[in-house]
Amino acid sequence: MFCQLRPKRSTKAPDAEPPKELDWDMWCGPAPLRPYNPGIHPKGFRNYLEYANGTIADWGIHWFDQVLWVMEEKYPKTVFSTGGTFVKENGINAPDTQMAVFGFENFTLTWEHKLCAPNANEDHNVGCYFYGSEGTFHIGWLDGWTFYPADKKKEKINFPPTLHQPDAQNIKELLGRFYGAIENNRRPVCDIEIGHRSTNMSLLGMLSYKLGRSVIWDGEKEVIVGDDDANKLLYRDYRGEWKYPGMETNELEKYIQSYFGIAQNDVERMISFFRKEELKKNDFFLKADSYSDRLGFIESGIVREFLNADGKEVTKWISSPGYFVVDLASFLFDKPARWNLQALTDCELHIIYKSDYAKIGQVGALPGRSWRNCLSPVVLPFWKSGLSHIYL
Repeated sequence: MFCQLRPKRSTKAPDAEPPKELDWDMWCGPAPLRPYNPGIHPKGFRNYLEYANGTIADWGIHWFDQVLWVMEEKYPKTVFSTGGTFVKENGINAPDTQMAVFGFENFTLTWEHKLCAPNANEDHNVGCYFYGSEGTFHIGWLDGWTFYPADKKKEKINFPPTLHQPDAQNIKELLGRFYGAIENNRRPVCDIEIGHRSTNMSLLGMLSYKLGRSVIWDGEKEVIVGDDDANKLLYRDYRGEWKYPGMETNELEKYIQSYFGIAQNDVERMISFFRKEELKKNDFFLKADSYSDRLGFIESGIVREFLNADGKEVTKWISSPGYFVVDLASFLFDKPARWNLQALTDCELHIIYKSDYAKIGQVGALPGRSWRNCLSPVVLPFWKSGLSHIYL
């Protein structure tokens, strides 16, 4: 895949006052607030890594999407990228020249963009090549697609583009398919999950560029294997009071912040493994002699912990907001639960399931400690809050 654009040398414009109709603080949003510069807005933000991800995202994501579609893949296993800013002199911090290599199970994908005169050996300045035993297939944009047979005696085959003017886009067709998906309750031709995977590739390419080394990607868990520094780059710190959508402050977040004193983005990463669920009055979170596959944190409501002894219910603890509810021996060691955990009122819980609890160990939060190791002291001793209701 490649994108070769003609160089346009330019110098950095001086910082200035934003236009009176522009709320610059709001435009920057959760990203760093830097002085307004006409080189950033409008349009130029693409090459400032505070606000975007460079050409590999701006152009690359469209071609990554097509490769994953054609090859029926979801994600690469390894990623390496290198490059630099060799042409632009206008203050950008995204590379104007970049190469990235993505290793898949059965093929290798390369990406390259640069500012240069068109390659004399190329018929195209943007697109994607598929190299096969019978020839080379090029998917383009303004020039459609072209097949170049390996046998030079055969004519190349070109299918011209079917694009609408004035912007050479097919918005009408895309909207039609989107509306059709809604009306027929089916996925659109390129839904948000597919877009997510294509976006991941551009993000991983830039992440490797920033690190200056290759990374191993676990696409199922969406973490980088054995590299805490790299995993930290999977998230951005939000500025000031800005928070990730849906991550409003709750009792669980407050508890983790007070217990660990870690950065806000690490708190958000930890609680992202929890799901908010409701437990109706008199419903059981866990019954004795069953096996626990989840651990809960009470946001609101009251849960009773009791056991049956000699035909009587013996209450051992009443848990209120800010308390964990779990039978640890069952949850951690696959033993039958000793305790019944029942809602005395309607409850709202933050729940982490065993499968997600296992994933926490793959991602680092504190130096030398995995999140799972960090979470364990919270639910094991409970000495900080005096939570003596958890029994092994």
